[in-house]
Amino acid sequence: MRDNRPTYPEGLTGRNRERWAPLYKVALAAGGAWPDYCRDLIDADLADMQADHEDGLTRIPRHVQLLRDIAAVWPDGETFFPTGELLDAVQRRQPGMWGAVSPYGALTPQGMGRMLVKNFGIRSERLTGIRSRGGRGYYLHVFFPSMSSFGIPVHDRKGGVGEPVNAVQPVEPVGNLTGLTASTGLTGSPRPPTEPDEEPDDRTTAAVLAALSHTFGQTIGKIMRTVKDKTGDAATAVPDILDRLTTDGRVTEEDGRYTLREDL
Repeated sequence: MRDNRPTYPEGLTGRNRERWAPLYKVALAAGGAWPDYCRDLIDADLADMQADHEDGLTRIPRHVQLLRDIAAVWPDGETFFPTGELLDAVQRRQPGMWGAVSPYGALTPQGMGRMLVKNFGIRSERLTGIRSRGGRGYYLHVFFPSMSSFGIPVHDRKGGVGEPVNAVQPVEPVGNLTGLTASTGLTGSPRPPTEPDEEPDDRTTAAVLAALSHTFGQTIGKIMRTVKDKTGDAATAVPDILDRLTTDGRVTEEDGRYTLREDL
């Protein structure tokens, strides 16, 4: 089979041919109905990819687009951006990608956090010190390595582009702040941490797992359509569910395709 150079189905080129060639050669060697069955699978896969492209789901990976939008909306002169304000800023910049009108549904703080942790190892932190009100957010300096690797320009504290200038690191609390409101400008009580958004229900998660295979990687568009057909819902929670499943190791992702782990 190694020397076999078959005629591949029309449209099967590049990376897609690399993925399908081994299985297609096995199907040809097996004969019978297997070649036709394999060609049907290839045609369905190419159709799914075309549908994803038409829906705007394959232009730039979501995590890379998120990184670009964070760089674009980060305010000059600031080294810390609260999570809620950062999320609001990227949604205003790209409502079609991150807002309620997105085919994925509105991005949540938890979804943004999982995407940043999984793809870049970036985690939110709690602002401490005199300026703190107890909220979580992101320090600018933690984005520099990832943004640099993707060639994304970053504004420094003086409004320029490039590496940070004296990026501020998290500081430790400075003792009891009681009675300091007059001199520091702090008023009122610290805001309590916001409650996390409700996680997707078990029915939708089960539908996502049922749509996945141990053998064939599924595109996110294909999974969303399958879940929508099974549950009757809009399937907008699917991206966040996939992020969670890949983070906890139940699902693997490669080249935008999701597969169940073989040992599960």
